Amino acid sequence: LRDRAVGVLFGFLFVGWTFHAIENNIPDVNLYFIPTYLVLSLWAATGLGALLAEVEALVAGLPRVPKGAIVGALSVVLLVLPLLGVGKTYAANDMGDAYRGREEIQAVAQNAAPNATILHHRSSMWYMALVEKRRRDLTIVDPFAHNKDVSYADLVWPADIDLAAEDSRYGTDDITGVSAAIKAAKKGRVYLLDQGVADPQLFRNAGFRIVPVETGVLYELVPPGREPYGREQTGG
Repeated sequence: LRDRAVGVLFGFLFVGWTFHAIENNIPDVNLYFIPTYLVLSLWAATGLGALLAEVEALVAGLPRVPKGAIVGALSVVLLVLPLLGVGKTYAANDMGDAYRGREEIQAVAQNAAPNATILHHRSSMWYMALVEKRRRDLTIVDPFAHNKDVSYADLVWPADIDLAAEDSRYGTDDITGVSAAIKAAKKGRVYLLDQGVADPQLFRNAGFRIVPVETGVLYELVPPGREPYGREQTGG
């Protein structure tokens, strides 16, 4: 190691960022590893530079060996290797056709009953209400997979209250979403965005019927003794 200070600095950053990423128990924790990838890239670049220098020194003493061609060819190989999987990686991460957020907004805006409650988790509902200013009659509740060891969590719109009040009023202390659905059903219609975070069977066990509004996107949670929205109005 030629520069211990630089090594210690980057080692500290790598270990610190790795620990910070690991101890964040959240669904999108992979994003927290981006700084560690940067450090690894710098280390790899330094190592490859040292490798090229060693190769250049080795071939310098060999007669009739085109030193420039060998070092150049090795440089090209080292440059191309990281690019071999770029196409597959790009295809896996390309969000050019990701219209899920827009589909959720349209499904809720066009189909949800007036003054209904929408159960969701980190969805585009906030964007719909706060940016597009659509369907501001709705109550938007996120009871799923949140940190319960804090005093404030922005889980309900439009209620700007602390977590204890949210838990009491909206049932957000139950991360299955069932308590939130039961409380919301006492006031009006309840809908669930299909995001793969809720267990449908738990709602069925609580007596709800799960009625598709837009399959794969939005479902109405219908409590006992009530008909789905639309059918009740038409008598169907």
